[in-house]
Amino acid sequence: MKICAACCEELPKERFSKKQWQLKQHQMRCKECIDANRDAQLKAPPKNETAQIQNCPPSQCCADDDNNIDASCWICLDEGLDELGKPLVRDCSCRGESGFAHLACIITYAQQKSRCVAASANGEMSDFIEPWRTCPSCKQLYVNEVGIDLATALVTFSESNYNPENNGFHLEALSRKLDALAWSDQTEDMEETKKIANKILSMVQQFKMRNYSPLDGVLQIEAQAHGQLGSVHLKEETKQIAKAAMKHFERGRDISKAIGITQDIATAEANLAMAKLTWMGGSNDERGETCQEAYNQSLGQDYEESPITIQLGMNAAHVLYQAHHVIEAERLFSKIATVSNRVHGPDHEITKRTEFNLQYSKARYVIFRTGGKNFLFQALRYEDDGEKCIAYGPLEERLSSPRNVPEGETTTFATKDVIPIPGTPVICHGLEKVSHLNGKLGDVRSWDEEKTDRYEVHFEDKGLKPCSVKSENVRILFELPDA
Repeated sequence: MKICAACCEELPKERFSKKQWQLKQHQMRCKECIDANRDAQLKAPPKNETAQIQNCPPSQCCADDDNNIDASCWICLDEGLDELGKPLVRDCSCRGESGFAHLACIITYAQQKSRCVAASANGEMSDFIEPWRTCPSCKQLYVNEVGIDLATALVTFSESNYNPENNGFHLEALSRKLDALAWSDQTEDMEETKKIANKILSMVQQFKMRNYSPLDGVLQIEAQAHGQLGSVHLKEETKQIAKAAMKHFERGRDISKAIGITQDIATAEANLAMAKLTWMGGSNDERGETCQEAYNQSLGQDYEESPITIQLGMNAAHVLYQAHHVIEAERLFSKIATVSNRVHGPDHEITKRTEFNLQYSKARYVIFRTGGKNFLFQALRYEDDGEKCIAYGPLEERLSSPRNVPEGETTTFATKDVIPIPGTPVICHGLEKVSHLNGKLGDVRSWDEEKTDRYEVHFEDKGLKPCSVKSENVRILFELPDA
């Protein structure tokens, strides 16, 4: 199955000539479109049709940025800027030259598809938003600025063409906007999330007051709104706000139970557990266990390529890293990065995020103490059979790009003079009384402020008890071996 660039329909191989089948996505025409001499069904819309989204700048993921200088819009077939001076964008999982389009062209394409759904007697709400939500080529979500821009245009489209106070299509549009904003940590986007979620709850309440019996789809959107409000509150990380988040998560969970959406129940339960830990002052270890449980549940109920599963895995790895479980965090980041690269490709924003976090977790840091002060360095490698440690610094804080160390700006220390910071992966060696721990991997969890010659090591093998190990019996692991 491939998509005709003229009629924008997904068609089987027999609907194309052999020559057309071998062309690139943006050049391909089906037999019917060639017979009808159709060049392209859609052209860039006139200015009055796109003026409503001019305050929503598209992502600057243009063709030149991706080294695809020959790429063109798969809808209008033009290269470069559109009539409004906007570049080609692509924030889906397409690769190579496919998937690039002008934002205005995607909006016009989506408007036509949504009008057809709305006019159909059997039109489903999910079909109404699908062209705004998912790339027709790779079948993956639009994300980042492009995803938010399209969701904003969808809300405007539904408001302009359908009764926004009494229409399921508009409710679905607001739901899509919530989904698009969920990936953002920008303050203005979180405020917009609160506004839209409260609007959804108000609309659902109006449905109920009119003696309507909301469909399961409407109730699922209501649960989503409670979940997003809870998530925004939880990011503020205060006990008072955490209590408000708990109420939203509980309400969302109860609605999901009533309509039997298993995945949503599991997500709500995990979020509720995190909110309770924040409210009660739970430790990072407890948070890590909760996040891992949510990730494992998602793996069992969904699949590892799911955006929800990937996000839950990212959350779990972050909390593990903060709790100094760096070996577990690095392995989880590595797993998620591999999955994202396979599904979305190396240029996708989700893949870039996971790769960055993976590289960040691989950095090793040490403390050099002199004159009663501690100085932070990034440890790079050992030399002279481990007697010397080559490091970069001193640093005020950990590097945002820890692997990019300038050449010729390193310092050589005697290994005995540097202290691995909590979380540093190490391997034990030279132990006599507990020789079974030699070769075992673990994280440094703490060291004695007065006697810095001993570290408390927690082992990757959960069957081994934590042990206090002398500094001479541990070596920093700069690269983890395969599990």
